Amino acid sequence: MVLPGAAALVRGLVAAMIALAGALWGWNRLRSAPEPPAESDQGAWVKPAYRDIADARLLTVALTLALVLAGLATTTWTPGRPVAIWLPVLSAWAVSAGVGTVAVLCDLRTTYLPAALLLPWAWLTAATVLILAGGTVAAERGRAAGPLLRLFACVAVARIAFWLWWRFGGGLGFGDVRLASILGADAAMVSVSTWRTWLVVGTVLGAAWAVVVALARRRRPSTLGSAFPYGPALAIGAWIALATG
Repeated sequence: MVLPGAAALVRGLVAAMIALAGALWGWNRLRSAPEPPAESDQGAWVKPAYRDIADARLLTVALTLALVLAGLATTTWTPGRPVAIWLPVLSAWAVSAGVGTVAVLCDLRTTYLPAALLLPWAWLTAATVLILAGGTVAAERGRAAGPLLRLFACVAVARIAFWLWWRFGGGLGFGDVRLASILGADAAMVSVSTWRTWLVVGTVLGAAWAVVVALARRRRPSTLGSAFPYGPALAIGAWIALATG
């Protein structure tokens, strides 16, 4: 018989190990990530090279945040749920605590979300979604259709909505579309209400930040023009949704 305290310790250690490994991998990957092509309207601003921002300070901040968020990721566990259901969800959020933190810190420094980080992260998230789907079918049997349909519908809506925003609305980079797809999948794996909270909070935070940036740059113009990092708003919204869910 496993004592409840020991089980919680194991979950915490698993989340911490995944998050810290993800942060280390993301930092190392960022150092060699290919640079995006220069844009003609970039003006006087020159994007810092990925290898230059992947320094000891960024690594320290990323590891610290990854460890803190790993603790929050353990709240995805629910008493009585089979391991095949809660472990993929915990793993997905722990990966986001590590790799996602590095990606968001990069966005803050450069306004870019490197595909070299997002694509492997997206594949890992897709794998956890499929594992969760298999675990749900095995555990719930005939009652699995409803939860799985809601899960895949939420993932699809997040992807399509942000793709349409990027394609026709402007103001987003395609990295934000990839990030929204990943975080939307994370939130949907917990519950529909968590996904809905993430979508609302992340969007509101992003809109509020855009207004603040626009007002500030009206008084003090920036070489960035209207560009600003949107990824942090999506990430903060996801963790708020998990914490309040």
